Amino acid sequence: MTLLSGCDKRNSREWLENKFGTELSRVYPTQNVEDLFKEFPDGFRIEQTHTDGDYDYEIELSGDSDTRSIKGTLTQINQGTGEKITTIYVEYKDKKFVFSDEAKAKIFWPYEVFLFQQLAVKKSFLNRLDMTDKHYNFQNGAFGIDYDIVDKMINNYLNEPKNKELKFRLGGSNSNRGYYYSVIFEDKANENYYFRETIAGTPK
Repeated sequence: MTLLSGCDKRNSREWLENKFGTELSRVYPTQNVEDLFKEFPDGFRIEQTHTDGDYDYEIELSGDSDTRSIKGTLTQINQGTGEKITTIYVEYKDKKFVFSDEAKAKIFWPYEVFLFQQLAVKKSFLNRLDMTDKHYNFQNGAFGIDYDIVDKMINNYLNEPKNKELKFRLGGSNSNRGYYYSVIFEDKANENYYFRETIAGTPK
């Protein structure tokens, strides 16, 4: 639902696409995850979640500015109970991911790389899409914009049919100190389908 805001430009498509295009292009694309330290010298956090059947799979990595290490976990979570079923430790080094259980990691995380390592997001890219909704919340500073999208590269990454239409949502917040943006995909024909990737820069 679009939140009404009078004539404030922050609720306009132009302002939102300029904001998302400018900020997301700082990260999308970044092929080598270690290069995020150039953009976020004080550290960063990466979170990615997707659903598969009765489970959520979450991979979370933290970039430590002192050690320059990028470590975290890949977790299988029961959707019904919220219980963590399996936790796999992961580290990104020498331009590749290393898991404590490589076999299970391939099952739990079929993408093998993050979306931001492949997808370029610029204002010109967003301008061409079919916008379906937008909002800016003046109480908490949250803002977002939604599109319908058919993109072969994105669908290939998500292991979806190449001509499938997905709901593409971008979210951010001015209430967070530092950098905080999310890219979300949903399937209008399957309410249980969900994919989200969030990049957050550690505030000073």
